[in-house]
Amino acid sequence: MLFLNNAINHGILSPIGITQAAKAGKSILFILEPNPGPGVGVLLAYSFFGTGTAKRTAPGVAIIHAFGGIHEPYFPFILMKPQMILASICGAVSGNFVFQTFNCGLVATASPGSYFSVLAVAPKSDYIPIIAGMLLSTAVSFVACDAGMGSSAMGASILKNKVKEAGFEDIEVKNVSIPDLPEDVDIVITHESLTQRAKDVRPNAVHFSVDNFLAGEQYDVIIEKIKEARK
Repeated sequence: MLFLNNAINHGILSPIGITQAAKAGKSILFILEPNPGPGVGVLLAYSFFGTGTAKRTAPGVAIIHAFGGIHEPYFPFILMKPQMILASICGAVSGNFVFQTFNCGLVATASPGSYFSVLAVAPKSDYIPIIAGMLLSTAVSFVACDAGMGSSAMGASILKNKVKEAGFEDIEVKNVSIPDLPEDVDIVITHESLTQRAKDVRPNAVHFSVDNFLAGEQYDVIIEKIKEARK
């Protein structure tokens, strides 16, 4: 898992890229794997919204990844929450779209894959779109992580069932991102690392924090509190 990226980059993409560069002077294949943007976005998400050891170590790993070009240290952060794979894919696709749109390419393999090493083998005419693509990859990966950090959609499904079992037919359960919280929301349940953000957006709502959206017993406590409030 940790070194498959190098096998694909140097064993498949680079040889084809060398052939393309010999004819066109550059190849987009040289930039597909070295782009550090998606990984940096994931690590920034852990830095801001993570917990425990992952939150403490992510900033250092982000520096190593972004400026040292070493990708392997961020892979465990992906494997801790496999849904982060989707976030990194979204980031990579966004960057690749920019590279393809502006006909970007590198003249040789960027290794190790840092922001600096990519620009070192980029034609000067491609600097701006390549920088834009890498930054867009970072931003998209970061934003896509906001929903995946806690499996909130699955948690909402669990809570819906418990609300139904409790007979609260008038309570509607929705799964939304924090910026999209409705103005008339009464109760907000967030991962403990995101509760303060939610309070800043909807300070008048009742807020509950959970450390795992898939732990159903935490919702039992919330259901009991609702029952007590309705007596």
